[in-house]
Amino acid sequence: MTDNRPLMSKVPADHLPIAIRAFAPPPPKPGAEPLRKRGSGKPTPPSDWTLVFDTETTVDAAQRLRVGAYQFRKGDQLDEAGLFYDPGAFTAAELETLRRVAGESGLTLRTAAEFIDQVLYDRAYDLRASIVGFNLPFDISRLAISTVPPAAR
Repeated sequence: MTDNRPLMSKVPADHLPIAIRAFAPPPPKPGAEPLRKRGSGKPTPPSDWTLVFDTETTVDAAQRLRVGAYQFRKGDQLDEAGLFYDPGAFTAAELETLRRVAGESGLTLRTAAEFIDQVLYDRAYDLRASIVGFNLPFDISRLAISTVPPAAR
């Protein structure tokens, strides 16, 4: 007797863990109006704000964040330009050079944690800014605060 099933139905399935990403709306700020519910009218118009950033990493397999550059804009107007860095990825001499370059160039210098809290969340996220980057998934992953192994979810 001949098995006429397609080849794919003959191959046993692999059961692999899946990582899932989700969007969580921010909690309402005290005294703020609640967020509109889905389907309650017109879509929210695009924000006037844009965050543009790029990161540079170590050259080893970990590709750990070393430094990043960013601009925060409202329309065509530059609101803030700066650099952010991982303090653990710099020697004292390199950090002094980074501070000097930022100062001479009029750039705001922040640690990566400060950039995440004060620019990415407190400004870009709250203002619903567009976020622009050449390889954005990679750059955002360099800013990950923590991860949870799939088995622990």
